[in-house]
Amino acid sequence: MKGLTSLLTFLLVAFIIEYVVVVYAMSLGVQEKQEDKMLGLISPLFHLVPLSVIITLLFCWLYLIRQVAIRPQETGRAGFVSKQKRMSKLRSFFDKAKAKLLKATVESALIVILSFVAFILLVSVLAYPSLVFQTTVNAYRSNPSFLDFVKGVSDALAPVSGSLSALNGALLSVSAGFRSFVLGLGTAVKPLASLDDAGKYLAFQNIAAWISAFLTLLYGQFARKGSRFRKIRRS
Repeated sequence: MKGLTSLLTFLLVAFIIEYVVVVYAMSLGVQEKQEDKMLGLISPLFHLVPLSVIITLLFCWLYLIRQVAIRPQETGRAGFVSKQKRMSKLRSFFDKAKAKLLKATVESALIVILSFVAFILLVSVLAYPSLVFQTTVNAYRSNPSFLDFVKGVSDALAPVSGSLSALNGALLSVSAGFRSFVLGLGTAVKPLASLDDAGKYLAFQNIAAWISAFLTLLYGQFARKGSRFRKIRRS
């Protein structure tokens, strides 16, 4: 029952995240025509794609639990011990196993979910290069108190502006190299930014899911190799 509860909880969290991603995509202009829906109800973009992503994240999570949850090893020989001591050791073994499994469940869920959300935001910003600028402008327009806050911070830092001149000079000295890096990055993401809204949506959903799955495999292999190394050291 605890395993089923954990499974349903993860699915609920993944569903909520995908719902937010879909709403976020709609706010960026992603739309789907009524004639593109299957049977007039099922949307390939907003139903099937999120469902596929949820299934992908679910299997990533289950894989990580299997890799991270290292079964505790009993050391030493049992010998002639009393039944009470054997039962005590058995209870201790299962308590450690449950604690390890619980830790692995939470840790794996955080790794999968946070990596997916991070790459959704990163790839969507690359797909919409003006997104950060427009968000900042809209924040200033819709919330005048935010502008007052920025002005207040600027006025508070005015007395120490002289001590920041050295830092400003250092930043200016590396600005040329940073500009070249930004231009090169812009050239690399130009094919992504040139897609239509639906293509950008499919791109950041797929890229985020694929990278999360790839990182899950890497982390799982690392965790397994780490456990083998610890066993070798103990032996």
